[in-house]
This record gives sequence, structure tokens and C-alpha cells, in this order.
Amino acid sequence: MKRKNELNRIDLMSYGLSVRSNILTRTDNSIAIVINRKSRIIMKDYNRILHIVDTIQQKDGKRSFVVATSAPVCSKTTKALKEKNITIIGLSEI
Repeated sequence: MKRKNELNRIDLMSYGLSVRSNILTRTDNSIAIVINRKSRIIMKDYNRILHIVDTIQQKDGKRSFVVATSAPVCSKTTKALKEKNITIIGLSEI
């Protein structure tokens, strides 16, 4: 039986993604894209997040995604992520 907060890293090489990305699977079968930094998350980051989401969905099909971050998120980026059904959570919530 899995613990509530058990996380597993995704093999990024199998998806052709950068190994510098920090992507985890959660126990509820959603995927967490972790962004741990102090500077604001802006639309340029949104484009990178969307690329990761599209790449994973092409291989695994439809899954739910969350962005886990401690950084502030630009309101335009928040709106765009919400439209794509990508939830923003704090790092402590993963």
C-alpha cells in the first residue's frame, strides 16, 4: 500500500525531456511539475510547462497535471494554466 505522500520521479529520457526538469508522479496518478525558485513564474515558463504536458500526454494519454512551486505566479500565467486544467499548488502540498 502506498503512503499518502509517496512520490516517484519520472524517467525523463524516455519522454525526450530535459533531465534538468523535476517531474514527479503522485499517488493520485497525477503528475507534478516542480519549479523551486524565488523568481516569478511568467508566460515563458508557461510555454515550457505546456511543452512538458504535451510531450507526456502524447506518450501516456490524458492525465492530470499540477505545478508545484514556492514562487509567485503571474496572473496571466495563472489564467492560462487554469484554462488548460493545470492546477497550481505550493511545494508543501505535494
